[in-house]
Amino acid sequence: MVGAPMLGYASFIEPQRLRTRELTLTIPDLPDEFEGLKIAQLTDFHYRPGWDHHLVTQAVAEAQDWQPDLITLTGDFMDHHPKVLPELFELLAPLQAPLGVFGILGNHDHYNTTLEDTIQSFSETNITLLVNQIHHLRPPQGGELQLIGLDSIYSSTPDFALPVGPRSAEQLRIVLSHEPDTFDQVIDSYRPHLQLSGHTHGGQCRIPFVGRAPFTPPYGRVYIDGYYQQADSHLFVSSGLGTSIVRMRFACLPEIALLTLTKAD
Repeated sequence: MVGAPMLGYASFIEPQRLRTRELTLTIPDLPDEFEGLKIAQLTDFHYRPGWDHHLVTQAVAEAQDWQPDLITLTGDFMDHHPKVLPELFELLAPLQAPLGVFGILGNHDHYNTTLEDTIQSFSETNITLLVNQIHHLRPPQGGELQLIGLDSIYSSTPDFALPVGPRSAEQLRIVLSHEPDTFDQVIDSYRPHLQLSGHTHGGQCRIPFVGRAPFTPPYGRVYIDGYYQQADSHLFVSSGLGTSIVRMRFACLPEIALLTLTKAD
């Protein structure tokens, strides 16, 4: 008797219960020019027409209401079918930020399509797609934001040898990498202030009260959800919006992440 209501909740209710996860990340060596920088992260849409329209619309509205300086979309826009992209991109079109809207590809974004076709789809949007690329931003307040977007390590090849140069005192370096378990390699290659990832869905279905995620995907088994730090590099893993394999979430709400960077507690 208990199983059917729980299954119904996990299949039809929790996947629509959006959580806004607002965090302040303390980065001691954050350049002064970026004190208080606001980043909205949306990830792992796995967009399904007819199911996810309201969820994505709500997430976009809440992200815009927060007025972030930068918006990052960290992969898995589709599940397997690129035909959903025009509808999803129409929902994402209102996203705007002073420093821009940037996206990277996840493992699912490589399935049943070519990289060239995916890049063409993104070129018709206001999203700047980074596939093993560095983008340099110079905000009005000064300093430089060096944004590095890596390709998926699960279904493609991330480049850990991009020519970033030494990290200067006035430079903020952020890496977007869909799979969080690239973190150690990213540190060795790029020494970022911050890496933003998704991929794990936070486990998608967790054990209540314990919070344990029994199943997580490859390249998402060391860093699963939330905030981590190694040396002077920081990682945030969002549990994302969508679902994969089965449309089900349990004790793991879909979320958008609203992150504020500071150098002091």
